Amino acid sequence: MSILQAISFETVNASRSIEILDYYWGKAGEEYAVIPGDKNVKLTLVIQNNEDTTICGLEAKIFEKDRSIPYPFRDKDGRNIISSYYDGHIRVGEARSIEFDVSINPEAQPGYYDVNVYFTYMDCEDPDYPVLSTWTSITLRVWDYPEISVVDSRWVTQDDSPTFAGPGDYAKFLKLTLHVPRYYSASNIK
Repeated sequence: MSILQAISFETVNASRSIEILDYYWGKAGEEYAVIPGDKNVKLTLVIQNNEDTTICGLEAKIFEKDRSIPYPFRDKDGRNIISSYYDGHIRVGEARSIEFDVSINPEAQPGYYDVNVYFTYMDCEDPDYPVLSTWTSITLRVWDYPEISVVDSRWVTQDDSPTFAGPGDYAKFLKLTLHVPRYYSASNIK
């Protein structure tokens, strides 16, 4: 005979908790803009342990602030709650980066969106490993589609030498120099 018992964890609201030092779209050193329709873009949160103990098993969840407020963010599977984990230990005063994979609804309006961030983690210095929790809010920006402008255009040959082109010419290429605004990138341009 087997007995099934539900396991539940009591969470204790943390007093000093986790502080978000910085957050941005992208990875460290590679910040970028997100636009409606972007899929699986990185959102990085830099957090600091302000507890008076070493913590571990950190889980962070981003979710809508209120059902009446637009919320265009989803995880890679289309869920409204976006989760990330940090399995290692974070000592008192140490900072760590955690990354989320976020998709932006294609119908999203460019602008700023307030979201909640909920943290649960364990006190790893206590042999009972109590689960602590805290939450805060951040504001995420969704940019408008970029205005990419042509800075220069010219015809070149295969060896990149300048040339002229006319009807019936072959092996000549139109070379464009584009201006892409900061935080945007362009790829697979056709």
